[in-house]
Amino acid sequence: MARLFGVGPEGGHLDACPDCARRWEAIQLQYENRRMTYSEVTEDRLAEQRKAVRARLENKPRKLRLVLAPSLAAAAVLLMIGLIIFKPTTPGLPPQALDTVSEDKVIEDIFRMSLSTEPEAFGPVQSLFEEQQ
Repeated sequence: MARLFGVGPEGGHLDACPDCARRWEAIQLQYENRRMTYSEVTEDRLAEQRKAVRARLENKPRKLRLVLAPSLAAAAVLLMIGLIIFKPTTPGLPPQALDTVSEDKVIEDIFRMSLSTEPEAFGPVQSLFEEQQ
C-alpha cells in the first residue's frame, strides 16, 4: 500500500519474491483501471444527472395530483349523498324517561361513582359473577 500511494520506504522484496511481484502487478493494474474509470466522470455528466433527478422529482407530485384529485372529489360527493339520503337514527331514552329520573338519584349515582375504586368498565364483568338471590 505504501508503494501504491508513493509513501514510505521501498524495499527490495518485490524483486526477490515472484508471488508478491505478481500480486503487485495485479494491484497496480486494478488501481490504474479504477483511476481511468473515475477520470471519465466529468462535471457536465454530473450536471446532467442532477438535472434529470430534479426533473423526475418535480414531475412526480403533479402526476399524483392528477390521479388523486378526481378520486377524492368523487368520494366526497358520494359521502355527502350518503349522509343526505341515510340519516342515522340515534337510540336514546324517550323524553318521558328523562323526566322520571329524580335529581336525588342522579346525585347519589355521581357520589357512588366518585367513591368507587374499581374502573367503570369492570362493572359488566363483575355482574357476570354475581349470584342472583
